[in-house]
Amino acid sequence: MPLRDRRTQMLVDGLREHMPKSPLGQAWRDWENRASQLLEDIAPKMKSELRKRVDNALPPSACAYGKGFVESLWFAVTAVARSVSLTDIPYPAEKTEKGQNLLWGTYRLSMPLPDGSQRLDSLKQQHKRLLREVTAQEWVPKVRDALSGWGKARDSIQEEIAISLLRHVVPGRRKLCPQ
Repeated sequence: MPLRDRRTQMLVDGLREHMPKSPLGQAWRDWENRASQLLEDIAPKMKSELRKRVDNALPPSACAYGKGFVESLWFAVTAVARSVSLTDIPYPAEKTEKGQNLLWGTYRLSMPLPDGSQRLDSLKQQHKRLLREVTAQEWVPKVRDALSGWGKARDSIQEEIAISLLRHVVPGRRKLCPQ
């Protein structure tokens, strides 16, 4: 999973390439594996539950693109778990030869519908309602716990890098220097 912080991502990439056997590199791999395993354990269950919610909320005649709905809701849960705001994501209508598709960010939420169709507004409202429901569920803390491994790793890496930089900038050892 890519890190949100570009500086930390560069440090991790450097660590992987130049110091793969260092204790910090091993600790990073351990954190990464643990966090990945936690996400792999909970993701299928949650996506299955999201699929059920989408199927219950939308009638088959709604022309919704179910996979897009489920994936967008899963993205919303992980984004809220990372404390990312969802309010800036627009609902554009993509024009195609067959009609319009409703999008949410990069997720396609509908099959092509005729221009000016009331179904687009209906699907948009249903998606907004489902977003509110799933981001208020108990899933967010579970995903947040799984993602916290990367946060702990990021903090540890930044601390180690700061200590390394200080050792290069300030020569010698003093009583207060980190070991």
